[in-house]
Amino acid sequence: MDSTLWFSADGSHLAMASFDDTDVKESSYYIYDDPHDPEFQYPKEYKVRYPKVNTTNPTAHLRVMNLADTTKWHELSAPEITVSDDHILGAVNWIGVTYQRCNVEAQVCRQMIAVNEENGWYVLYTLRCTKSGNRCFLLANVNGWQRIWELNGGDNIVYKSPEKYTVTSINGYDESKDQLYYTAVPASAPQTRHVYRNGDCLTCSLKDKFSNNAPCNYASISFSTDFSYFAATCSGPTPSYTQIYRTEGQQLIADWEINEQLRTKLATYKETQVRFLKVPVHRRFKASVRLHLPPEIDFENPDNNQATYPMIVQVYGAPNSAQVIDTFTVGFGNYLTTTKKTILCQIDGRGTANQGYDFLFSIKNRLGTVEVKDQIAVTRHLQETYSFIDRDRTGIWGWVYGGYVTSMALGKDYERVFKCGISVAPITSWMFYDSIYTERYMGLPLPEDNEGGYEISDTMWQHVARIKNHMFLLIRGNVDDKNSMVFVRALEDEDENLEQMQFPDEDDGLGGVRQHLYHKVDNFWNQCFA
Repeated sequence: MDSTLWFSADGSHLAMASFDDTDVKESSYYIYDDPHDPEFQYPKEYKVRYPKVNTTNPTAHLRVMNLADTTKWHELSAPEITVSDDHILGAVNWIGVTYQRCNVEAQVCRQMIAVNEENGWYVLYTLRCTKSGNRCFLLANVNGWQRIWELNGGDNIVYKSPEKYTVTSINGYDESKDQLYYTAVPASAPQTRHVYRNGDCLTCSLKDKFSNNAPCNYASISFSTDFSYFAATCSGPTPSYTQIYRTEGQQLIADWEINEQLRTKLATYKETQVRFLKVPVHRRFKASVRLHLPPEIDFENPDNNQATYPMIVQVYGAPNSAQVIDTFTVGFGNYLTTTKKTILCQIDGRGTANQGYDFLFSIKNRLGTVEVKDQIAVTRHLQETYSFIDRDRTGIWGWVYGGYVTSMALGKDYERVFKCGISVAPITSWMFYDSIYTERYMGLPLPEDNEGGYEISDTMWQHVARIKNHMFLLIRGNVDDKNSMVFVRALEDEDENLEQMQFPDEDDGLGGVRQHLYHKVDNFWNQCFA
């Protein structure tokens, strides 16, 4: 939810969400700040209301006001048909009288449709309605794929997007022409993204005329209010560019931004090679892989390479996330491939996005299992398949959920696929993480629910002892809410080969210490690959 205020289409009413966290337990941290400032002679303790797993959540309220009478709010009650009395307010929208599911004066809402995910969780998206409010669209699971439902006020549900496409967003609906615009990812190429109109691709024909007419593989669109014009942005594989089109006939009107200065500067640098692969991880599933290769590697003829190269697996792997996408990027990875002659590998295994709900729901109630297994198995497959990868100099690193996967991967690395790893701001135990995120994927840590799942997903459960077989660097800020210190103690109790870096007054973003952080990371890779 990115807003808590919603005006009706005609501006006559206002809806407002509020959250009462009076009964939510507090989490505390210390700020040290300037040691020369007398105000910080003693560290300051700060407290924040933080609902962790199986604790009290904030109470959500939804109120509506008729702006003709600003003295009175009407509070709406949740529908009577509910799973529990612990309601979650996920999204709010104004709809037309065709639906009329909330009576403001009576302060009652009625259930219109129920969406149940017995094998997973509900992926929440905001209902998109037309200006008139008489037609609404929703993204939901239809036969294993995220498709568009049109809600028509009756019992019939109309599906508005094709099978085996993951619709990521609804861009808009042109009522005058009955044309629905949406962004989707085909199952055959999960690294791509295009915009469609009633099933026809609007952006698949885009070419980067500034880079030898390279095809656009990752596009987005912003429309004028009447859908007569749109701005199309291509984000990859070449540097981003934006063009203005007339919708009728897709006529190019102007080049808005082509990033000319960036392109000129990039021409003076060595270019990283990028390859996309599919690797089987299960009898039904394949993981997506993106390899960033040093310029001198002959990928098509691996045996022609005289040298072997270290490889770093950069992992995230969180539920419904996607790393393996065909976008243009410049960052630490380019430094590794061009300056350090190191391969960078990204793997989207089970539990990640855009490959269907069966693939996504593979990690229900068992975070830290199959998505970790896939990182290890795919890395081993790459080591065995490509002779230019040095299997004795392979590392793994990640941030937050990626830091969690890194720790779990090293703890489950029975065959020493990885020599070393870096875990930045990791989740260490799901008991310490926030309730909304964790309970969505893991349920509750109760004997009658998923107590066992919480145990095996804990970095400190049976996994810590095997981390000592690897070089390991743990990086965290003391304002981070994920309690890495408990993990540190568990590592110390096992006499682990642990190196750690603590950053005072920094949260999990570590935004104030990036230069020092990356120097530390770079030095660690040098030691690991020496």
